[in-house]
Amino acid sequence: MNRKFSDQFLCSRMMLPEHREGVNRRIRKMDRQGKYSRPLWDEQQWEQFQLLLEKALAQHLVVEITRVKEDVHESISGTLKKADNLTGLIFVQTEEEIVKIKAEDVISLGIIDKPEPKTEKAD
Repeated sequence: MNRKFSDQFLCSRMMLPEHREGVNRRIRKMDRQGKYSRPLWDEQQWEQFQLLLEKALAQHLVVEITRVKEDVHESISGTLKKADNLTGLIFVQTEEEIVKIKAEDVISLGIIDKPEPKTEKAD
């Protein structure tokens, strides 16, 4: 009697092509999300990030910020204009425009260029 109920739906175990395509799309989407997910930063990393931001703002340094944007990594280079701790936004002046970046989307922050020291010419 048990066998009768277990084999009852044996013939309906096939998968339609539409279902297979849907499953494959979902698997690809999950792989993309895993690859381009936002990093989980610990407290020490956040402190180092804040120190770099403060240094770059104070000394007008050129920085490169890598962020996650719509399933891709995007790299932005420019000078920091403002970093707002309350809203979590970072404003970067690139050659073309000012870009607004969410701090939670940032993967890495690096200083590219240090400004040349100002020298005064003696007449």
